[in-house]
Amino acid sequence: MIAEPLSAALGQPVIVDNKPGASGIIGASALKGADDHTMLMTVDSIVGVLPHVYPKLPFEPLRDFEPVTQLTNVPWVLVASRDAPFKSVRELFEQAKKKPGTIDYGSLGLATGSHVRMEMIAHGAGIKLNHIPYKGSPMSDLLAGQIPLSLEPSTTALPQARSGRLHALAVTTARRIPELPDVPALSELLPGFDAPGWHGIHVAAGVSKEVVQRLNAEISTVLRSKSVQRRLAELSVSAVGSSVAVFAALCRTEYQEWGAVVKAANIRLE
Repeated sequence: MIAEPLSAALGQPVIVDNKPGASGIIGASALKGADDHTMLMTVDSIVGVLPHVYPKLPFEPLRDFEPVTQLTNVPWVLVASRDAPFKSVRELFEQAKKKPGTIDYGSLGLATGSHVRMEMIAHGAGIKLNHIPYKGSPMSDLLAGQIPLSLEPSTTALPQARSGRLHALAVTTARRIPELPDVPALSELLPGFDAPGWHGIHVAAGVSKEVVQRLNAEISTVLRSKSVQRRLAELSVSAVGSSVAVFAALCRTEYQEWGAVVKAANIRLE
């Protein structure tokens, strides 16, 4: 969505190179020491969670990566398979309290956004769920009814919820989202709960300030375009395009706050 108009703005191709696996570590590792023609699309878990879970991470986000801009804010949606024995968050909590550790949930992998937020939910509700980490998305197994529960970003959850293939149980934002007005926010059952996600762009530490500022300006312009904002809004994603300083401050805050969550929820290597 961003690469094509950014290519036009920069006058050179922007090539998306997907490097999935290891909870984002493989992709993020490719940025360390890279030249100024390489960008990394980051998410909050890469900056805030992984350093607190993996003792020998091959990079340190706050040291090895240079913030460029925050791209988006993204709600997460708690979704259940059509065959799940619970049809609401309240029913999920009640069943989990009666039979601790018997309800499975799939995640994008250890220490990813879906994993840490599910553990936040379980910790807040006083329940125990059984974590099944996937190497990629658990969506296929969720749709097939192989697992009953997952937490998905709105980008993947909304199409399935709208089609009726999955049940949307709750959103992780402080308030309900317009695209799912009948679906409660988790804060309605867990007061104060607010855990949206975000996407951002980083480059390698040492890239010149001129390059960083140019990328920030061009990406922010792309994000302000009506076509991009319209496409994002359809998925309940809001465009941001923050300054370098504001995004850097967000990364430092996320590092501290997610570190506290990891400790409280006892998230560790399995």
